[in-house]
Amino acid sequence: MPMKTTKAARVLGIRPDQHKLFYNMMFSQVSGMVLATLALSTHALKAPIAGYGVFVPQWEFEVTPGGDHITLNGTVQQVVAQLNESNPMVIQAWHLESAVEAQLAAHAAERRAAADSPYDRERLQCNMPRFDKGRVNAMAEGIAYLKDVKGKPVNGPGPGMCGRVSCSWQTSIWWCNDDKVTKELESFSVIAYGAQMVYDYCPLEKFQEYFANGQAFHKTENINVIIRGTNMKDDDRC
Repeated sequence: MPMKTTKAARVLGIRPDQHKLFYNMMFSQVSGMVLATLALSTHALKAPIAGYGVFVPQWEFEVTPGGDHITLNGTVQQVVAQLNESNPMVIQAWHLESAVEAQLAAHAAERRAAADSPYDRERLQCNMPRFDKGRVNAMAEGIAYLKDVKGKPVNGPGPGMCGRVSCSWQTSIWWCNDDKVTKELESFSVIAYGAQMVYDYCPLEKFQEYFANGQAFHKTENINVIIRGTNMKDDDRC
């Protein structure tokens, strides 16, 4: 019976008879770098909101289609960097660069309709004085990564627990759990939708075209997403 060609294998030009070797190599390399990834972000980050706690986000990665899973910790940029260093073919199959370009193009064309978002447009808070402002183009990069990178985010029980899921160019995206139970989402896209609302609406205010911040609240889940800048003098800069 002929072997089934996976999407990743087709993208990378891998023959069916090479699949087992490819995925065994990928599993070995990814597993070998898990301990290094777990060491990321161990220094004490400052919570995005005073009085809140901080946790290091986790996401599950399927090493082989329908096969073993591993759990990696850190921001999406940290995890992608580790995967890229270990095996660039995995990242190539995700097409992250084109995802960022598509995100920028979509924003230039039109805003996402608030009615289509699981986040509450009426409760959206923009450009709050208590938060530093982040770069709008860095927001787009973080959102694109969160939409396309595979995995399921887990946030420990709250209330008031936040994890930094993205950080680049002194701009961070935080996911906060205000519920008393642990939250496991279907994908990081759920967080990306909240960040998308901040990205779509907050930079439109006067003088906020390039730098902005915001906080979006989910309509049904007791979670929220914050985009803000990081202080260059703080340990959590990126």
